[in-house]
Amino acid sequence: MFTGLIETIGKVTRIRERGNYRVLTIAGLFDDEMLAVGDSICCDGACLTVVESSKDAFVVEASQETVARTILSEYSAGLKINLERALRADARLGGHMVAGHVDDIGVVEKVRAIGESLEFAISFNPE
Repeated sequence: MFTGLIETIGKVTRIRERGNYRVLTIAGLFDDEMLAVGDSICCDGACLTVVESSKDAFVVEASQETVARTILSEYSAGLKINLERALRADARLGGHMVAGHVDDIGVVEKVRAIGESLEFAISFNPE
């Protein structure tokens, strides 16, 4: 589970394909600890699992289904992305409960500026 609150900004440094998986190397770590293999990390809203980790970067793998249904299909080397670690059970919940798993793809039909905010109208298949 995630809170939906961005902890840091990462940078995609390498993208490669391994079979039907997209393998992403991401630079940009968290101040207080290094990620461990097996940790869940939210990358622009998609829940991915760390498969390698170093002091400067980490590696995640995304299945073809995840790539097809998220913004990961548009990733390129050099892109900056939003990162959040999975919520710990003993931590303060500062945002919302977010699963990080995709249920459907929506289409942004309209964006309207309201003061300093934006209002989005999004359509989706109700099934």
